[in-house]
Amino acid sequence: MVELPRGARRRSGLAARQPGLEPPACLGADGVDGRPRHDRISATRAGITGMLEPVLAIVVAWLWLGESLAPLQLSGAVVTLAGISLAQTSR
Repeated sequence: MVELPRGARRRSGLAARQPGLEPPACLGADGVDGRPRHDRISATRAGITGMLEPVLAIVVAWLWLGESLAPLQLSGAVVTLAGISLAQTSR
């Protein structure tokens, strides 16, 4: 556990317990006022968006950084995208 400095406001979510493990801002998990925003997004949509994040990171690395993927990594991205589409259609 990480102790907060004196006078610091306690935030909800993982940031107060483990710095660096904050939920992605695109999920709307934490507002500017420090309160959780679970009323804005469903758990299913948050999970699907969370699964999509590594695939988007691959695309950004490929486009802007010139990175390439090994066949195993590419197959992992395909499996992830298939899982996302399956989760979307089963809702």
